[in-house]
Amino acid sequence: MTDDIWSLHHADLDLEVFSAFEAVNAAARLDSLCREYKQDLILSASAYRQLGLDSQAWFQQLGEVLFRGKTQPVPVYGRK
Repeated sequence: MTDDIWSLHHADLDLEVFSAFEAVNAAARLDSLCREYKQDLILSASAYRQLGLDSQAWFQQLGEVLFRGKTQPVPVYGRK
């Protein structure tokens, strides 16, 4: 039974490390897009959706980007 608990705990740790790695990759990609689009701030679609409508009005869709490990492009948003 101890082995089962360790395996489950180990799998959870792997998932957390993978999630952190994925977030770091996305942040690095957004940072490089800032330079490409000459923007100070670029939001992913998930960050944009968390904004209220008043805040969303300050942004426009710049295009769609394929992030590493994803199969579908994701919209990105920058300041108007």
